[in-house]
Amino acid sequence: MSDSVKFKDKYRHNEDFVEYVSSAGEFPDWEIIGVFYSALHYMNLYLNRRYNASAVDIDCHAKRNEYIKRNCSVNSKGV
Repeated sequence: MSDSVKFKDKYRHNEDFVEYVSSAGEFPDWEIIGVFYSALHYMNLYLNRRYNASAVDIDCHAKRNEYIKRNCSVNSKGV
């Protein structure tokens, strides 16, 4: 299975988790955690597709942050 498929499966799995927990209406803290991890895996998918980042390149927060600093350009406003 390719890295992009794994990243896509993970972010969709987390979105399903958020939907499930949200339906109970009793666990907003877990909803936030699920949204965070869904976004994180979506970012991994973006980095993989846009910059060809492998799962090994971005397999933890520190490595992902360093990868972004090294490989992703900022826009003309420096943002």
